[in-house]
Amino acid sequence: QKPVLITFLAVLIFTVGNNISNTIGPYFYTYILGDLTLSSLASLIMFFGLLLTTIFSGKAVQMKGKKAVFLLGLVIAAVSMLIRMIDPKNVLILLVSSFLTGAGGGFVSTLSYSIQADNTDYVNLKMNVHAEAAVAALSSFITKCAMGIGGAIPGYMLAAVGFDSAAAQQPDGVKTVIIIGAIVIPAVLGILGSIIFAGAYPLTKEKLEAQAAEMKEVREKNALL
Repeated sequence: QKPVLITFLAVLIFTVGNNISNTIGPYFYTYILGDLTLSSLASLIMFFGLLLTTIFSGKAVQMKGKKAVFLLGLVIAAVSMLIRMIDPKNVLILLVSSFLTGAGGGFVSTLSYSIQADNTDYVNLKMNVHAEAAVAALSSFITKCAMGIGGAIPGYMLAAVGFDSAAAQQPDGVKTVIIIGAIVIPAVLGILGSIIFAGAYPLTKEKLEAQAAEMKEVREKNALL
């Protein structure tokens, strides 16, 4: 069913980009910024961004609907990467970007399971099938696929440009690839995931309200049987 497929596809693309960034991150801090300890500070700032949007995600959904808020999270995460291209070595820009990345990720992670629950109801209504276990299993599978793909790509990228782990300094070609992996690819994949979800996910706020009412009727009828 379309809502399930589009959600899986958007989450897969977004999570692959996120895992590429996380995997190549230590190389970025070591060879581009020259200070691996900055990763701890960036992670802390990212946590505060995630916490903020997690707290207010429920209110945002009430106002705009799940699709709009989930899409907003994808867009914020993608844009947060792009602003780092202003100056990849600027620590202040990095910290601002980290906060925004966390904020976008907070919306995405908070709503992922809720959207899949809506998708499960959609399948139930359209096909008269209880697909909770299948959707949950596939969600886990998609996440593992994204982790595998996102974790492998940086290794191939670095190997292709002759990265030498024994060298204290890396040539410009290696540094360029590190920046591409840490910033450019996650941003491009985030934008791609946003476009797919925005254009193809069919369950708007109004449709979800109608679906919820229909599901309520179905459950009430089943309770009487």
